[in-house]
Amino acid sequence: MCGLCGVAFADPARVASRETIERMNATIAHRGPDDSGMFLAGPVGLGHRRLSIVDLTTGHQPMANEDGTVSIVFNGEIYNHADFRDRLLARGHRFRTRSDTEAIIHLYEEQGPACAAELRGMFAYALWDQGRRRLVLARDHSGIKPMYFALDRDGNLVFGSEIKALFASGLLEPELDGAAVPEYLATGHVSGERTLFKGIRKLPPGHWLSWEAGKVVIESYWKLPAWDGAAAAGSTGDLAAAGDEFWRRFVDSVRSQLMSDVPLGAFLSGGLDSSLLVAAMHELGVSSTSTFSVGYAEAGSSELPWARVAARAFGTRHHEVTLGESRFFEVMPELTWHRDLPLTFSASIPLFIVSELAAGTVKVVLTGEGSDELFAGYGRYPRALLNLRWGRHLDAALPGTLRRGLARLAGGLGEGYLGSRARRSFLHLPGTVEAAYLEAFAEIDAPARSALLGHAANGWGYAEPLRLLDREVLAANPLEALLRLDQRTYLEELLMKQDTMSMASSIESRVPFLDHRLMEWAAGLAPGLKLRGMTGKAVVRAAAAARLPRELVGGPKRGFLVPIGEWLRGSHGRRLMEETALGDAGAPVLDHAAIRRVWDRHRSGQDETARLWRVLAFRLWQTDTLPRMAALAGAGKGALTG
Repeated sequence: MCGLCGVAFADPARVASRETIERMNATIAHRGPDDSGMFLAGPVGLGHRRLSIVDLTTGHQPMANEDGTVSIVFNGEIYNHADFRDRLLARGHRFRTRSDTEAIIHLYEEQGPACAAELRGMFAYALWDQGRRRLVLARDHSGIKPMYFALDRDGNLVFGSEIKALFASGLLEPELDGAAVPEYLATGHVSGERTLFKGIRKLPPGHWLSWEAGKVVIESYWKLPAWDGAAAAGSTGDLAAAGDEFWRRFVDSVRSQLMSDVPLGAFLSGGLDSSLLVAAMHELGVSSTSTFSVGYAEAGSSELPWARVAARAFGTRHHEVTLGESRFFEVMPELTWHRDLPLTFSASIPLFIVSELAAGTVKVVLTGEGSDELFAGYGRYPRALLNLRWGRHLDAALPGTLRRGLARLAGGLGEGYLGSRARRSFLHLPGTVEAAYLEAFAEIDAPARSALLGHAANGWGYAEPLRLLDREVLAANPLEALLRLDQRTYLEELLMKQDTMSMASSIESRVPFLDHRLMEWAAGLAPGLKLRGMTGKAVVRAAAAARLPRELVGGPKRGFLVPIGEWLRGSHGRRLMEETALGDAGAPVLDHAAIRRVWDRHRSGQDETARLWRVLAFRLWQTDTLPRMAALAGAGKGALTG
């Protein structure tokens, strides 16, 4: 696990300076405290920070081929690099190290930018091809590793593992993209290539970017296979066999990700996915695995009892840390700086705390991220399918005036539990993905978004997620279409949480559920092997029933949950809300009076946790992180012109 950054100037006479790359590299030092390096070649500069995991003595980066014509900076791990190493040796390539980084260089020499399709792992890299005067960026299949970039009007490219590195170049200034705020308020993320910063883009998962003389081409090298209903139909009823096949494939993924020359452990929440992860490591003969859990003084929120059950069952060396209200809010500003964007998930903070704990013992952890999006683990999936099915029936069966009257009736049932459920159901919403899924499960719904923004929120604001929706799969298998949409939107934000919070503690996190081969297999399963009635992850539960203690298989979903609603009413939460969310610093963007109304309802006992967290995270980013980004950009710009 590492960090990378760089610039490429369209004018061949312009020189990328050592000072520029050093400034960019300094902002991501936490990603690689073991080593740093840079490569300069006229208009191109590459920077790298290294966390040494594999090939500890000879893996220094940037790394080049034999004649120095191809150089790379790389973040991640390639688990199958030994599989194609012998083939490359047979074709005359010479290796100076045993690192996966060097294997990418030689594979690129054979296949060009499309070589990313052959890699099995998590990765982001930047590769400079001196002969072709071509810079190539690539990102792994599911977006486990980040890659941000910006291209200015002159064709100059700046890129990095974290957004702050781009601003440190002095070539850009931070500016909020107001058009992205409605989607952030609804979903907690900004989908597709966009971010909350104008001009700062994400390289999409499963894509590579090629830059030559200021011109950029972005191409996909991987996507999930087309839905094959006939192939899936044959296995619909055989849940036990599917569970065994899942387990075989999952264990294979875990086996590949045990590659490490340093101590390795696992995060353990006591939930199904992290417990299966530890079970797989145990089956593979990993002795005395180190496991790490975070809990809370509030007994109803703490997951430590279940984590201890799993730790005892598999004989792990178990480590725990308890997080309290004061520490939670104390670290929130700095973790927002690490994330570069608002902390969508309050669980980001316990994730950082448990990463800090793990960093004292190991340098690599395996985590259970991704299972819910592959195998329908969230409760919203069965409810969304009901919304789609019955919403479409009502849309077709009722005259327009009657359908609108029913919607008004359902929408007027008040602010209580029943009224909230009715407004987010097929009674109120039409049977479209935009309404029945995206809007129905928005943390802040359209009326509340409009109130917070002080104006109508330009429709529902889901144009970009809908662009990513596979309409052909939707027609044949609505559940799979929703899962694939979440994998391209919601899951990417989860993975960035995982990356930045673990990297803030200088440890590497790996996600065996998101091996792209396992993802392809999961995508072809019949819907009944994922969702049975209102219960998801059927195939995963079938595997777990034979391998986990009984009390872990049927329990509620767990994953470092936070008692944030209660903490917001405490002294530290109240102070941060009043000083930040309702303070005067920065251009407000969000309406203070609307925030105050939500805050008052929460303080009086109504649960407004989800809305308040979304607002607090945004306002803290706006009032603390954005000014720090501007100062970073200003210092970089001053150095460029000074």
